[in-house]
Amino acid sequence: SYEIFVQQSHTESKFYDLQKAFTHLVIAARGRCQTAYNLMIDITDKSPLIMYHPEIDKALNILLNTLLNLDKNENDADLKVYIGYMYANGCGVEENPEESFLWFKKAALQGNKDAQIIVGKNYEHGYGVKKDLEKAFEWYMKADVNSYAARRLASVINENRK
Repeated sequence: SYEIFVQQSHTESKFYDLQKAFTHLVIAARGRCQTAYNLMIDITDKSPLIMYHPEIDKALNILLNTLLNLDKNENDADLKVYIGYMYANGCGVEENPEESFLWFKKAALQGNKDAQIIVGKNYEHGYGVKKDLEKAFEWYMKADVNSYAARRLASVINENRK
């Protein structure tokens, strides 16, 4: 699928079709193709590396709509994380912290560890949701990736003592 994405995403290609290209990119990323996954993160993070594309605004909007359409048919936490990043970073849509938080929380409730940490950070910093350190800690504990919750809690306690 990644090779098909590459072929369909080049503007000079006779196969140029961003809708199909992004569908193949998402499929490849979810299939654990590391290159595709990294590119999805670069795109949803609004990396300067991909912002040179001549139709970037159109492309980002197509990607967001592709993700939203795929999410209607598939209850996949990874899709929700990508959508959350797009709303958080204003990719294909205006930046919307509240909408971003909702997508990350949907993914977190499905058990996605990255999303659980992001939800915790959102509660910790009040991004897209009212600041709530107790809820932040709860989400960090749910994720409990290599005792992340304990390290993060210690850091928050130290910061609040200052």
